[in-house]
Amino acid sequence: MRLILERISDLAIKLDEIELDSTQKDTFWIGNDGSSKKSIMEAETRLGVKLPADYLQFLIVTNGFQAPIDIEPTFHPVEEIRSLRDVDPFTIEAYQMPELENSIVVGGINDEQFFLLIPPSNGLDHWRYWKFANWIPGEHEFASLEHYFDSVLIFLERLIEER
Repeated sequence: MRLILERISDLAIKLDEIELDSTQKDTFWIGNDGSSKKSIMEAETRLGVKLPADYLQFLIVTNGFQAPIDIEPTFHPVEEIRSLRDVDPFTIEAYQMPELENSIVVGGINDEQFFLLIPPSNGLDHWRYWKFANWIPGEHEFASLEHYFDSVLIFLERLIEER
């Protein structure tokens, strides 16, 4: 996970489409320091879930990650993640998708899109990962958090190549 995020950081800085502070420019890192186990446990208690292993791995690497371009969500520190019903109940009402009822917003709270973790339910034994935005028809599902970041990396590499 760390290597993918480092590469995304490097490309985002090269693209120069986001505002960066001097530390980010110097370190080539658009993430934060990793989360503490205590903060993770407090979030799990607050949300009433045991977060998926790959998301926990992400939090250990970086407790939040800036959107590398404006069509991707910013991932929030674990202390700021919330259930979608607390962040935007209108979206749940408008889309009438059962998956949204218990989803957790880990990215995009102040962006034009959300990145959602959807807990296991309805006979499924695994978490689901959705990028969800009004401008995307339906949800865009990913097999894992790493798969999502892989897709972001590929997109950024194509943007760099086109320039």
